Amino acid sequence: MKQKLIYSEKVKQNRQAKNIATLEGGAHSELDLFNHLEILFAQQNWREYIINFLLVHYHCRNKDLNLILTDSITSAKADTSKNYLVVVPSYVTMIRNDFKTSGKYGQKKDRISQSKFKFAVDSFIEERGGLSQGHLFLLSTGVNAPVLEDSVQKYIAHKTLDKIGQSQYNKIIVTEAVKKKDLKKLREISTRRGTSREVLLDYYDLAI
Repeated sequence: MKQKLIYSEKVKQNRQAKNIATLEGGAHSELDLFNHLEILFAQQNWREYIINFLLVHYHCRNKDLNLILTDSITSAKADTSKNYLVVVPSYVTMIRNDFKTSGKYGQKKDRISQSKFKFAVDSFIEERGGLSQGHLFLLSTGVNAPVLEDSVQKYIAHKTLDKIGQSQYNKIIVTEAVKKKDLKKLREISTRRGTSREVLLDYYDLAI
């Protein structure tokens, strides 16, 4: 038991040292992430925009973004093993079944009506030839070939600002919320990500 506590304390100290190095090295700000989103939209990089929007606003992990785009709510409801973006005329519903803490939090369902996001999703679908085959993979190569599960993390990192990855995005956003003492924002991150506030503060606040 004592050895386990010592190991846990060493892990925490290593994490704190990395956080200090990140801050001293000039970590990106939350504003940088928002500006990057605007640049992606202006450049019509629809896939990258969708990925970054969900990382910034819904605090997704890599696995969460292994999403299937469909216009059939029936097929999405019938399959409780995968993650979906269900696209209807006025909004998009993100359904997450397969994510890190699904065993604790169960299925997560978010209706997204933000106009730029909806436009980006519609444009991505059109760019990829529509939903005539029934669905599209958000994370794909070639002609709608899904990215292999062990390549998802690297694939998403390459789509983020300076390739810093989803965990760093979350650290930046949590750190900003803590700095502003924004408890509402921390509750939102906790709910959308499927993580307790204690874990958010312990693992993702760069100032700790």
